[in-house]
Amino acid sequence: MKMPNSIGRYIALQVSLLFAALIVIYSLSINKVYDWGIYDMTHYFLSLQAEEVYVELKYGDTLPESGDRYTQYYLNYQKFPTIIKTLFPLAHHEDAVMLKAKIPGYEYYLLPYQHPRSDDFFYVLHTYSDIADDYDVAVDIPELQIMLLLFVGLLVFLLVRNIAMAIVSPVKKLERWARSINPESKQAIEIEPESFRFKELQLVADRLAGSVNKLESYHQREKDFLRTLSHELRTPLAVTRAALDLLQKDSERPLKGDALKLERMRRANNHMLATTECLLWLWSGKHRELDVSSFDVQTLVQDAVTMNEYLLQHKVVQLNIEVTPNLQFTCEKKLLKMVLENLVRNAFQYTHNGDIHIKATEEGIEVINTCLPEDTQYQAPQEDYGYGVGLYLVEKICEQKDWMMSVSQDDERFQVVMRF
Repeated sequence: MKMPNSIGRYIALQVSLLFAALIVIYSLSINKVYDWGIYDMTHYFLSLQAEEVYVELKYGDTLPESGDRYTQYYLNYQKFPTIIKTLFPLAHHEDAVMLKAKIPGYEYYLLPYQHPRSDDFFYVLHTYSDIADDYDVAVDIPELQIMLLLFVGLLVFLLVRNIAMAIVSPVKKLERWARSINPESKQAIEIEPESFRFKELQLVADRLAGSVNKLESYHQREKDFLRTLSHELRTPLAVTRAALDLLQKDSERPLKGDALKLERMRRANNHMLATTECLLWLWSGKHRELDVSSFDVQTLVQDAVTMNEYLLQHKVVQLNIEVTPNLQFTCEKKLLKMVLENLVRNAFQYTHNGDIHIKATEEGIEVINTCLPEDTQYQAPQEDYGYGVGLYLVEKICEQKDWMMSVSQDDERFQVVMRF
């Protein structure tokens, strides 16, 4: 799954794009403003010269001499050189409206002006040649443009960077604070007012701290309840077990039916004792070590089947047990016994007809049972088919011991696979 970008990287990318866009816009703007300035300045000076020519033509027919070599006066359009006629067609001429044309190495500015004693125009032509231009300045326009561009770019970069850091720093602080939350800590999370500068981030932190504290409170109450319940159950279970031992001892030769009932009661009692011990182990906070030993897997599987075989009474079920010969596991026997008994009991309980297959190898244990047809009268809960409270304990045990457990279901079978 692709991880989203950090807010710092996102802001850096947006700042870079903004900076590039500003560079382009600013460069185009500088060029445009420069062209406008040159046009307006040239139009102004040509208009002054045209006014002087107008005064001279008002009282005579002779054009005055131009004051510089770049400016020429023409009495009418026919006096133009051929190139000027080509660049400035007569149809485009308007009174006091300057025209501009450019060819490689030259720029021409032509100002038509109304003749004071006729309907024709006289003209003021200014020619600029960048080839012949030998005027040297300390800073020319391109250099000034680059300098201004760098200055404005630096100013914009520092401004945007300051804004970005002002936003990123509190977000980074919120991230570090969130990472520092210890789920194992029993102390309530407290946040100082205005710790994150912006009220939105402060609200997020307050909500997160409140949620974590509330979840920890619920979790602690759950652990306290299960711990208390387990302790309370151990006493009557121990008394029941002692009573069963006395009852068996007093009855030297119990009847066959009574012996089976006593054995079933003993197995149920042992199962309850194992369950309470498992609960205490799971919710003890720091898990205490249980005895690790090597044991025969065939015996363990057979005991789980024997303990729950009463669930198969009055059912048409074919039980298949496949255990690798002389297979032994080395682990916490009590925990594995708890897991296996729950898996076997659920398979027996929720299979009304079909096959149940229990397989144990060096890799792990598999329990496969036939699913109920949809048209049977019995319907298991759809969301947890084949599992009751025992699955919760199984999942918690596997989680704590790093045992891999996978559950799969199709139209015909339900399968649980455990790998060690």
